Amino acid sequence: MGRSRQIKPWFPAVDAAIKQKGTVKQFIEQTGVNVQTYYAMQARRTTPTLGLIYKILRYTGLTFEEAFGSGGNNAQ
Repeated sequence: MGRSRQIKPWFPAVDAAIKQKGTVKQFIEQTGVNVQTYYAMQARRTTPTLGLIYKILRYTGLTFEEAFGSGGNNAQ
C-alpha cells in the first residue's frame, strides 16, 4: 500500500486524474517522469517544466487550464 501524503497537492486536478487512471506509480512508469520530480511539483518545491506539463496532459487527457489553471482548486 502507498504512503499517505502529508500535504495537499498543489495541482489537485492532476492528482485526481492520475489516480482515476490508476496509481501515481503507474503514471511514473508509463511516462518516465521522475517520482521525486512529480512529488516536488505537488509539494510546491519546484515549478513544472514544459516537458513535465506535456507528459501530464497527454497521460491525463486534461486541458492545460483544467490541470494547472488558477481558478478555484489551484489557488494559493
